[in-house]
Amino acid sequence: MNRPRAAAQRHPRRTGPGPIGADASLALAVELARTAGARLLHLFTDGDIRPVTKSPGQRSSAADVEADRYIFDTIRTALPGHRIVAEESGASGPESDHTWIVDPLDGTHNFLRGRPDWGVSIAYAYRGTVMTGVFHAPTTDALYTATRGGGAHRDGHRLQVRPASHLAQSLAICSASPPPWKDTARRILDGLWGSVLDIRITGCGAAALCQVAEGSADVFAEVDGEMWDYAAGALIVEEAGGTLTDYAGRPVTSRSADVVAAASRSLHAQARAAMAGERGAPAGPPGDLL
Repeated sequence: MNRPRAAAQRHPRRTGPGPIGADASLALAVELARTAGARLLHLFTDGDIRPVTKSPGQRSSAADVEADRYIFDTIRTALPGHRIVAEESGASGPESDHTWIVDPLDGTHNFLRGRPDWGVSIAYAYRGTVMTGVFHAPTTDALYTATRGGGAHRDGHRLQVRPASHLAQSLAICSASPPPWKDTARRILDGLWGSVLDIRITGCGAAALCQVAEGSADVFAEVDGEMWDYAAGALIVEEAGGTLTDYAGRPVTSRSADVVAAASRSLHAQARAAMAGERGAPAGPPGDLL
């Protein structure tokens, strides 16, 4: 995943007051997601995935690590004063108003089993507020983008959530969680199952959020998320006109472990009511990583 030297010169190098420009942060995030995605797709197609067990129920692969390293090295070279928080490499860099939040391969289990629902998620945040979000799905070459106040797009076309007001006519997507979240995830799934028209478990939270944003799904609920799972997708949903909070109705932050997204405020309230009493997810990571 070597990047031409000339490309580094095009990247923003701002570390002073104020966020970097929306065009600059978006261009960098898109380049990173597309380049990492192309390499991941090559490995996926060739079957060169080399699974690694991180912990019970959690798996990674050499592809995750390779994509993470490429994204990390590129940001560190172009923007040495920025902080990076990534699934594989963790939090690194100086204390900064600028943070890049990276999931180099969201949907690893799908990737390992040859299923197409996976992709690269990258967000840029300034003082804890996500300003830019990108999700690239290499198997379909779909590129979802959003900038705060600038709307959400898929492949350059403006995204808008599907008008929806009745949970009973909605399609919902849920997470399938490993221990210790499995029982909570099952109860939430049961709560929604009797209230919606149809339900899916896709195994890629970032992609599910994008599906809410584009109108191919109406509700998404995840019980065991981390900031890199939802940072980009949350902004894409919000900029497409959707509503997103944690299960208690609070704004989603870097410490949120659970997320509920819906196409409208009304639908969001109905989904939370259907899941009422099923908020027993473990707390997110201690402290605020942004």
